[in-house]
Formats: sequence, structure tokens, C-alpha cells
Amino acid sequence: PGSVNLGWGGGAASTIDVGYCSIANNAMSDVQVNVHRQNVRGVSIVGNSFWRGYDHNLLVEGSSNIVVGANLFDENPKYRSPGASNGILFVDSSDSTLSGIHINANLAKGGALVLRRCRRINITGATILNYRDAGVWLDRSRDCRLANILLGAPGPGGERIRITGGGNNILSANTK
Repeated sequence: PGSVNLGWGGGAASTIDVGYCSIANNAMSDVQVNVHRQNVRGVSIVGNSFWRGYDHNLLVEGSSNIVVGANLFDENPKYRSPGASNGILFVDSSDSTLSGIHINANLAKGGALVLRRCRRINITGATILNYRDAGVWLDRSRDCRLANILLGAPGPGGERIRITGGGNNILSANTK
């Protein structure tokens, strides 16, 4: 409980002034949260392989200017661990880009990739396969863009893209 592979937080959410780091070329697994960033800015996360994030593979809270690109978020069936949700969650964050991410075998409740109360998040060129509820869930998020996302079929009762609240979001050329 409480385990994190790479956890780092800045000061108060009102003064996001800590950051400027890169997380690259790692294999991370077997913890509650693989990467947790809170109240930071200027973080690049590229070229990593994530699995067995029991709560989340990636959790970003109260942050801005985060770039997540070309990472693998997968759970190999041979090594499947009961209870690993492998979720990706951005909360109260803004001005960030996710591009080229590949998500597979995600059992997170709510959605494989969730943006909660976020603004100006740009998600392009993602592949999201074998998920339980929603592929992407925009929860009270505004001014976000989802483009060219390949979405596999959701689990029973799920949906590819879920939008609750928020507004002025742009969806284009995604699998329907």
C-alpha cells in the first residue's frame, strides 16, 4: 500500500513552479502507482513500459506542461496480476500533451485514460485496446482535443469515449 516507483511533488497547487525533469526508457511495474506527479510543470515522460500499476500506471494531479509520448501501458496475459487496474488519470491539470501512447489490458474503473477537471489537454495518435469501462473519459474537462485515437471495443456496458460535464472539447477522426 502506498508504493510508488517514481513519485514527486511540488509546492502548493496555486504555485506550480517545481519541475523540469524527464522520465525516459524505464520498465516500471508492481506498485500501487508507477509514476505520480503532483503540482509540477515541465515534465517529459517518454519511452517507458508500464504494467501492474495496481491503482494507476500514471497519476498526474494539479500539474501543467506535461508531455507524455510513445509509452507502452500494457499487461501481458502471461503475467496478469489480479487487482492491477493500470489506469491513467490526470486531475486538475492543464496545458499538456499525450501523443503516441499505447494502452492495452486496462481494468481501471471509469476509464483507461481519464481527464478529470482538466483544461487544454491534447491527446493524439493514441491506441487504446482491451479496456473495461471507457477508453477515454473526459470528466468535467474543457478545451481538450482527442484526435486520431484508435479505440478497441469496450467491455460489457462500456463505451469508447465518455464525456460528462465540461465543454468546448474537440473530437476528430477517432474510432467510433
